[in-house]
Amino acid sequence: MVIFGASIVGEVLFHACKEAGIEVECFCDNDTRKLKTKFCSLNVLHPAKVKKGSEFIIASTYIMDIIAQLKLLGQTKWQDCTGLLRDFNIFKYKYSAPTAYVEYMVNACVLCHSNYLDKSKLFLRSVDIVVTEKCSQKCRDCCNLMQYYKHPRNIETDKTILSINKLASIVDEVNELRVIGGEVFMNKEWYKVVNRLVQEPKFRKILVYSNGTMVPNDLDKMKKNRVLFAITDYGEQSRKIKEIKMELDKHGVSYYSFKADGWTNSGEIKRHNRSPEGQRDIFRRCCAKNFETLLDGKLYRCAFTAHLNGLQIINGDFIELEDKMKIREFVMGLEYLASCDLCNGRSWGDPIITPGIQIKEPLEYKGN
Repeated sequence: MVIFGASIVGEVLFHACKEAGIEVECFCDNDTRKLKTKFCSLNVLHPAKVKKGSEFIIASTYIMDIIAQLKLLGQTKWQDCTGLLRDFNIFKYKYSAPTAYVEYMVNACVLCHSNYLDKSKLFLRSVDIVVTEKCSQKCRDCCNLMQYYKHPRNIETDKTILSINKLASIVDEVNELRVIGGEVFMNKEWYKVVNRLVQEPKFRKILVYSNGTMVPNDLDKMKKNRVLFAITDYGEQSRKIKEIKMELDKHGVSYYSFKADGWTNSGEIKRHNRSPEGQRDIFRRCCAKNFETLLDGKLYRCAFTAHLNGLQIINGDFIELEDKMKIREFVMGLEYLASCDLCNGRSWGDPIITPGIQIKEPLEYKGN
C-alpha cells in the first residue's frame, strides 16, 4: 500500500493503517522538495516512480487531480481515505503540527473525498472571497497579481455579500472559504463579509488571510464560530505579527502563523502561445486550478484568472452564479483555460524563489 500525500493527513493515515493491520510500503508526493526524504520513517517517491500495480490510499483534499494523475500513469488501484479516517481517533498520537490543525485537515480531507464520490452534489473544496485589491505590501512575485494594480480598490461589501448569497443558494457544500486580498484589513468592512459566511451552514470553515502588517479592527464585531486566521510571516516585513496575535488572543479568535515559503515564478503575466496540448499540460499540473475565486459577482477557477479580469487584461474564463450543473462542469470538466497561456504555470516541483521581494512602483503588462 502506498499513501499518496506526505503531509499531515498522510501522517494520520499512516497510524490508521497500522491500527487496521495495513502495511504501508512508502509515501508518494508531487512536491519534489519531499522526495528522497523520510516521512514516518518511510521513503517518499514521486508518483511516476512507484511500481506499476501498486495500490494507493489518497491522503489529500486534491482527490480529483490525484485520480486523474494516477490514470495517466497507468495506475488503476486507488481508494479514498474515508473508511480509515472517518471514525479514527486522532488524539491517540502526536503529530508534526498542532492538534487543532490536524483535526481540521483530516475533517477537510474526509469531507472532500466523500463529496467527490457523490456525483449528485455540487461540492467545492475551496473558494477565495476577494474583499480588496489593496495591499500593505507590494510583492514583485505575488501570484494574485497585486503588483500590477495601479489603482487598487476595495470590493463593494454589498456586492460581495450578494455573490455569497447566490453561491450559497446553488452549492451543496463548501469545505473552506478563504477571505483574501490584497491585505484583507485594508477593507474596513472585512468583518461584515466574515459574518455573512459564518451564518451559512453549507460553509464548513472560514479562513481570513493576513500578511502580518496590520492589526485588525472590529474583532469585537466579528462572529468567531468556524473562523481561523492564517497569518503569513514575511520576517521583518510582517512587523505587526505579535500585536495581531495579542489582539486575536484577547478576543478568543483561533489562528496559526506560517513562514512565507514555496513561492514560484507564477506571478508574472506573459504570453506563451502554447499549443492546445501545452495548455492541457500546464493546466493538468497546476496546483491552484481548484482554488475557485469569487470576485465582482463572478466565479473563477483561480485567483490569477480572476485578477487578469480585474486588471482588464482579459474578459472571460469565469461563470455566473446561476446554474448548478453548469458550475459543476466549470469546476470539474474543463481541460484548460484560455488564461493559462498568460501564466508561467504553478506546478509542484517548480523552482522556488525568494518570497516577498518588494517593488516601489506597480508593474505594467505591456502585452506580447
